[in-house]
Amino acid sequence: MAHSVKETWRIVLTLEVVDAELVERRALPAIEAARSRRKLGPLRALAREVAREVDGLEQARLEAALVADPEGDEAFEELAWALLAAGRMAPPVCLGEEWDLLRALLDPARRREGGIARVASSAAGEALVGSGPLETRTGFALARKRSYATKWVAPRRVPAIARALARWTPARVHRELATLPADLAVYPARRRDPRARARRVEESLRLLLWTYETARDAGAGVFLELAIEGA
Repeated sequence: MAHSVKETWRIVLTLEVVDAELVERRALPAIEAARSRRKLGPLRALAREVAREVDGLEQARLEAALVADPEGDEAFEELAWALLAAGRMAPPVCLGEEWDLLRALLDPARRREGGIARVASSAAGEALVGSGPLETRTGFALARKRSYATKWVAPRRVPAIARALARWTPARVHRELATLPADLAVYPARRRDPRARARRVEESLRLLLWTYETARDAGAGVFLELAIEGA
């Protein structure tokens, strides 16, 4: 999904630990049916069903989406994201803008090759770019207007990623950061030496590990969204 990003906009990465049963086996078929019929009936039916299974903020979000504009892209987006939120098994984690520098640290291929859409070459790198899209049978990926890209890590991949991330100790982070070229091209482009951002990278890595350990313990998947803020 290509966008023209103004300098005042930011691309941030958010990760969600979600119930794979809900999103893969229930939400995606309903999204597929709604898209193929060009009607939101199947998605609304699932939203009503799930609203009876949850409570609190998730239930309120689904109920609000159900009374929105009956058709159209905005209504579709509201319903799909309300269902995703209903499947949350932990609070979402936002890594802000440090995700690409962290990826360059975790994934050697990112250092050698340009482009934030490159496929990961390591399990730790996969933590930041996913295993593939969360998409329907005909290839419709779950995304919204502000999404730059969305990815998915299925529960079966989560334990290996958590193990790979756990091997990144603070000492290793500092050691590897010292090997990064001062002019390494990562997003966002800054004149400042990327090695000077060690503290923020360490915090992002801690949050990343927490996300995958939480997903592992819950038997859940991880949904990733690179989103454009300010769009």
